[in-house]
Amino acid sequence: MAVLMLVACSNEFVDKRIEAYSRAASKISDATASDELVRISYDLHYELAALDAELGSLDSVARLASSGDESCKELIEAIDGARRSFEDKLLQQEIGFYVSMGNKK
Repeated sequence: MAVLMLVACSNEFVDKRIEAYSRAASKISDATASDELVRISYDLHYELAALDAELGSLDSVARLASSGDESCKELIEAIDGARRSFEDKLLQQEIGFYVSMGNKK
């Protein structure tokens, strides 16, 4: 259990996931169509799955956080913040595409 906690709640565990979300979010601005946003989302999904395989599942950190581990709670909050930022940017870009498409008609 201690080894799981050390690995799951390490800075590398968090940093790599936050970096993945940040890289994906930066690509959103360059997208020119909805299908590019889909590709960015898929690529991020697969990158996060690879990180789960390499570093361990985010679920393990969530379990530790829910059991009261404060450092894991902070890490989960940091990752969730990066995820929300990515999702917000993705949504805003998709809305922009939708609005511009409606204006062209």
